Amino acid sequence: MQELLAAFPKSETAGPALVGTPVLHDTPDAGPATVEGPASYHAPGDAGWIAVKGIIFDVQSEEPRVDLEALWRQFASGETTDWNRFEGTFALAAWDARRRRGIALNDQTSQLNFYYTEDAEFAYVTTSALPLARRLGRGLDPAAVREFIARGALVAPSAMFEGFKRLDVGE
Repeated sequence: MQELLAAFPKSETAGPALVGTPVLHDTPDAGPATVEGPASYHAPGDAGWIAVKGIIFDVQSEEPRVDLEALWRQFASGETTDWNRFEGTFALAAWDARRRRGIALNDQTSQLNFYYTEDAEFAYVTTSALPLARRLGRGLDPAAVREFIARGALVAPSAMFEGFKRLDVGE
């Protein structure tokens, strides 16, 4: 199963790793591969991108299929976007290079886990924490391990790895 991983640069001088490029991982050990096909739209001239994992549809439209190019253009224009009109089982990330802003959200019932973390150069979002934790050299979070042992599960925003959080329902 492919996982969504996106990195948003935090400064003008952020390094080149993953800048403005959503990637998918086939397995935890696989290297990154640029998202292709109907799951993403890459704006011309590296202006930005939008990527979706899962199934997303627009409940306010007669045509429920979401046009990712049109959605990215609305996001990049600065227009207010009613993200609540989208339903399904999805995780979505978008980047506007001109305004240097990104967004990450999941469906209203949080059917797909969506994790976030940051380092000095990037804010990251991913649907699978393990490959990113390994890439960033992050270990298990002792408090999360204790929570998991006590409850048998982690409740958002808790995540298993140091410095990671998980988006809660509808965030």
